[in-house]
Amino acid sequence: MMLDITKYWTYEYVQRELPKIPLDIPVIVMASHRDMEDTRAVLSEEVHLFLSELDRPDHAAAVYYMEASMQDGFGLKYLYRFFNVPFLELQRQTLIAQLRRNEEDLEAIKVELDVHEKTEEQDYDRFRDILERKRKGLPATGVATVSAGANETADSAPAPAPAVQMQQCCKMVRPCP
Repeated sequence: MMLDITKYWTYEYVQRELPKIPLDIPVIVMASHRDMEDTRAVLSEEVHLFLSELDRPDHAAAVYYMEASMQDGFGLKYLYRFFNVPFLELQRQTLIAQLRRNEEDLEAIKVELDVHEKTEEQDYDRFRDILERKRKGLPATGVATVSAGANETADSAPAPAPAVQMQQCCKMVRPCP
């Protein structure tokens, strides 16, 4: 927001409009015409007092105050540095959200690993037995087949042709010839 230190009504505008800005947006109040001190209508102490008494919660983005003179470039470096604040704040919020998602994903995969560890798929002897049976063209008992429904196994449905069964197994271990 900008105010002209030589025109009091611009300060009244800042007083009226500043509370309407969303709390998550960093704000700078820039008082221009610093070089016109002899016609000053708005004192910097008055603006500082107003800003210190603003009813903004602790989690709200900061409100900065600066004075500038476009006649001699005073304050431009401060303004330039301020423009980093909104970008860095948005970047921080994005990174925090990504970290939360990462924590959720990590916890979910840990649960999956704990559950998977207790399944037959993680039983090496059973795995080797299934491979051996597939290589010999025998039905793999307790293993889902191509013709079996979602909840059916080779025990409850007719076994597909040995070549089809072999391809299913080979895809998991190595490419079929």
